[in-house]
Amino acid sequence: MPDITMCASTTCNRSTQCYRHEASGTEPNPHRQAYFVSTDMTDDGCWYFAPQDTKKYVTEERNES
Repeated sequence: MPDITMCASTTCNRSTQCYRHEASGTEPNPHRQAYFVSTDMTDDGCWYFAPQDTKKYVTEERNES
């Protein structure tokens, strides 16, 4: 379960590349998971886009605590 806010956008063309989207393989917690109410999609993309390698940094930060 990721400790991040997930995205449920159905119009994003980069959802399979974004760590915040379930289409990329990130599995949300079925009981407690935060989702964006709306995303800020522009012609340049999404302000909240997180590349797949973000998972590495999220995991490292949580292990340091």
